[in-house]
Amino acid sequence: AAESGRNRKRGAARLVVLEAALLVEAGWTDLVDDILVVAVEPETQIARLTAERKLPPEAAQARINAQLPLKRRAKLADFILSGEEPLSLTRERVLALWQHLLP
Repeated sequence: AAESGRNRKRGAARLVVLEAALLVEAGWTDLVDDILVVAVEPETQIARLTAERKLPPEAAQARINAQLPLKRRAKLADFILSGEEPLSLTRERVLALWQHLLP
């Protein structure tokens, strides 16, 4: 997310990215200007959490349950990217968004 508009006006504009899966749930939305949601199906989340983070399926499901449902997160998002696409396409979309957000 980008720094607040107050900092931009003072000439201190920089792009800062905050990775926070529970950004909304933690009440941190006032810290950011824009929210990006990477949308993936719950089945994909479970598969990735069990394969990449070695979580048991029950722990993966508990982690997902701690987050707002995708539909509610998407309503709060300024930008939505699909996490179901190949990584190369996701990289392209992230770079395009980065260029869009740069001051």
